[in-house]
Amino acid sequence: SYSFLNLPPSARVGALGGTQIAMQDEDLSIAFQNPAMLNRKMDKQMSLNGTLYFAGIKYGYAGYADHFGFDTANKNITRFSAGIQYINYGKFNAADSIGNLVGEFDADEYVMHFGMAIQDKQFPRFTYGGNLKFIYSALEKFYSSAVAVDLAGAYIDTSRRFIATLVFKNIGRPIKNFSKENREKLPYDVQIGLT
Repeated sequence: SYSFLNLPPSARVGALGGTQIAMQDEDLSIAFQNPAMLNRKMDKQMSLNGTLYFAGIKYGYAGYADHFGFDTANKNITRFSAGIQYINYGKFNAADSIGNLVGEFDADEYVMHFGMAIQDKQFPRFTYGGNLKFIYSALEKFYSSAVAVDLAGAYIDTSRRFIATLVFKNIGRPIKNFSKENREKLPYDVQIGLT
């Protein structure tokens, strides 16, 4: 369940293998995969991505980032992001128990995230970040929901052009399962990246 969380949020990330957690530039979709990569270049940036997948499936990502006045000289540098990723699996024929067509139904999944990154003034090469995710999955009249977090840390040495990062993705649990018999699992992952 919730495997759509592993889809790349942008064409650029998809072209780089589907996961990119150790690159710091103005591409906001990378902060969706690693919130520790939020940086000054992403302030007031918006990211809109859409993909026409195979078999009529569509998915996309939209996000925005800013420091919202928290970027002051005397405090830690804090940045925020918010976004939504979705997938629509298209229309399906609905049938009764003996195979008579009785209509159509659709299937969708969504994740809304709120992210934050903090760069400590005492240790400016270290950045810490997190995403809070609210996940919703619907299939015909059945639905499931979950809550999860991503936790990330990064060491960024701009003079040597070196980044090392560690991300714990999709730590969480379902709030409501599709059925009482089955408990959906989140696609938990631990990733290490070097650039």
